[in-house]
Amino acid sequence: MRPFMQFRLWCRQAAGGERLAAGLAGLLLVALAAWALVPSKTGPGGGGLLTAGTGQVSGSQAAGSRSGGSTVGSGSSALSAPSGSNDNGLTNGGPGSGGAIGAAAGSPGQGQPAPTGTTSGPTGPGANGQASPNTSGAGCPTGASPATGITSNQIKLGIALVSLAGSVGNAAFQVPSPQVQQADFAAVIDSINKSGGVQCRQLAATYYPSNPIDQSSEHAVCLQAVQDHDFAVLDPEALDTPTAARDCVPQNSVPLLDVSPVDAVEVAHYSPFLMSTTASLEQTTKNLVFGAHQAGFFSGYKKIGVLEDDCYPDIKTDFASYMAQVGIPAAAMSIVDNGCPTDTPPPSQAEQAVLQFKAAGVSHVVDVEAGSPAVTTFSKFAQSQGYHPKYALADFNWVAVTSSADEAPDPTNFNGALSFTPMATGAPSSGLPVSAATSRCNAILTSHNLPTVQSQGQNFGGVACNLLWIFAQAAQHDSSLSRSGLLPGLSQVGHYDLSYTAGPADFTPSHPGTGGGVWRTVDYNGGCACWKVADATWHPDF
Repeated sequence: MRPFMQFRLWCRQAAGGERLAAGLAGLLLVALAAWALVPSKTGPGGGGLLTAGTGQVSGSQAAGSRSGGSTVGSGSSALSAPSGSNDNGLTNGGPGSGGAIGAAAGSPGQGQPAPTGTTSGPTGPGANGQASPNTSGAGCPTGASPATGITSNQIKLGIALVSLAGSVGNAAFQVPSPQVQQADFAAVIDSINKSGGVQCRQLAATYYPSNPIDQSSEHAVCLQAVQDHDFAVLDPEALDTPTAARDCVPQNSVPLLDVSPVDAVEVAHYSPFLMSTTASLEQTTKNLVFGAHQAGFFSGYKKIGVLEDDCYPDIKTDFASYMAQVGIPAAAMSIVDNGCPTDTPPPSQAEQAVLQFKAAGVSHVVDVEAGSPAVTTFSKFAQSQGYHPKYALADFNWVAVTSSADEAPDPTNFNGALSFTPMATGAPSSGLPVSAATSRCNAILTSHNLPTVQSQGQNFGGVACNLLWIFAQAAQHDSSLSRSGLLPGLSQVGHYDLSYTAGPADFTPSHPGTGGGVWRTVDYNGGCACWKVADATWHPDF
């Protein structure tokens, strides 16, 4: 699944007291970490020495100056990075709130073996038949300036990492530790750099632990990345709770590349500084309606029940328009609008939806935005009421989420449900072979003594591969090598195969800033309580 969707649901819908307690625990740990790093003796620059890579940073240097290619943010928590990372041009440093993870040698944590620093197998942004890195030195773009993260030999990236604390920690959502997340990113950076880098330059990364429970932490990461003059920020959903939190980065004219689906209206508003590796919410909605129509889902309907919310009002408008285009008017639909929930929706809300649809004679239920837990609770109550409609849902991550035992719908009531997804979720349960892109990512990870994509919580290694591959492709296609040129560069990438759990994607001017381009049908199998691929063929977007 895309990383941390269950966590994001928890952040949006968990009880307020639970979120507050977790946030306070996180702030307490940050304070303790900062206190532990404050030197008790005076020395050069008024402080002791902190190990950072192969060099040391004095108290005065820790305030922001660089020494030996590394910095440690004042009051930051200098967590260990994988062995060999100092050969990858990585830097460390970060916000005073939590701090950036250092690039010092050490274990990636949680019992995972440290990377060896070597790679094997196909690597670099030149794979998939796309443009190869420029290693000749001829025609190397000048780039903007160090003030925008570009030097003659380096592209400076900021990478956000999910860093939870207290009883609601990373492990509770099967999210790898920040150290393991960093090890994955460092391995992919190493593979790109060893294959020639991007536009005659090596990639360098600053890692920022972000606590999505606390919006002030997310905001601090944004401001620090701006202050550090990162060329772009890569976000594995560490800055997306709520989704508006990520907007700070593009608001400061720094490109943000996310793995979460984004709203095309949002992309246009912040253009050219907001991008995603996956399909937009609008396109996914369109594929739902026209895919369901093509599959005959609406045949014989008596009335259509619609579960939606108000978080993205334009999606509701788009959905109604698409339904009218396939011959289903508003009068043929019974709608339940869940608003834009900021807390766990009470079970009574789903129960009322079941009673409303049952009384209205609804035979087919379509979920547009409500998702889990609204849909799962709906199916369970519907089963208790002897109500068995047909289901179809847009995949705004819900296929992945409802694959989890914690978020699974009633297997009998939901049996045969359809979704039309740009993701590869359901492939393993359908016995489909591992994709070439996933094998490529696995070769990079295992050559650095890291687990394969399939073996990692939230399949995180695939997320690291996809974000860095797509950034490298976008930058490689940007002849100006500028922040404003990254989105136009992304639109020139064309077809690109992504690692699991993502599917292949098309990056074209027809949908600037987002991936997608293809979809396929999955259906819910009540026997295994899992999604299976109904048709392995990838179809072009409607």
